[in-house]
Amino acid sequence: MVVPSPKGADLERDGPYALHALLPEEVEEEFYVTGRAHRLDDPDLRRQVAAAYHAPVPDDHTLFALDVERVLHAAYRFPGDWPPTYTRWSEPREA
Repeated sequence: MVVPSPKGADLERDGPYALHALLPEEVEEEFYVTGRAHRLDDPDLRRQVAAAYHAPVPDDHTLFALDVERVLHAAYRFPGDWPPTYTRWSEPREA
């Protein structure tokens, strides 16, 4: 669910998103996911998602599905290590 915001308007207009994991400082890793968001207007699905959430969901929040197109994980052996070891995944493209 996305609160009413400029980001929500961006997602509704053209859909690209990027999520970055905020890991504890002592974890020498980075994780990020990108793709496209699609608004979901099914009231039953919205009720199911809201019921599973840890806090009440206001009616003005918008439900989106996030299609995953790319994932990147970077692991460092120690602070300041460069380059990290990268693991990448990309959605297979249709021919």
